[in-house]
Amino acid sequence: MQLERTYDFGQVARLNRTVHQLHVDLYPDIFKPYDEHATAQFFQQLMDKEHYVFYLAMVEKRVVGYVWVEFKSQPETLFKQASRSLYIHQLSLEPAEQGKGHGKRIMKQLEDSARERNLPVIELDYWVNNEGAAAFYEKCGFKKQREFVYKQVE
Repeated sequence: MQLERTYDFGQVARLNRTVHQLHVDLYPDIFKPYDEHATAQFFQQLMDKEHYVFYLAMVEKRVVGYVWVEFKSQPETLFKQASRSLYIHQLSLEPAEQGKGHGKRIMKQLEDSARERNLPVIELDYWVNNEGAAAFYEKCGFKKQREFVYKQVE
């Protein structure tokens, strides 16, 4: 497993279909249907920003998924200490590649990358009904730090 940085927004948009469709299935009242063209334009704009990085997950020169990360640096405020982290926005594997240990290898490489950049924390979030993500990240040693709640008002 190798992570290779990419600027191919079209390929990332195509790979995004899997994770986006999962979100649509879990939360159809929140997520819009997948639109490859609009998604490619969105990722193209993000790839121009230095702190966002996209990696293709490669197994023997074959693309099996992608990861979108952000290198965050938050200044100290009156309320919080300064912080630096590697934030995972999305990690997606093609359906046929899931359950083969690729995700764990990706996470290991991201941990190594964080250490190399002297980033003490890896952060991420996932939707509460995404039980697969919850189980995976727990196995990878992630712990809950904060809860996000809502109340529907009618």
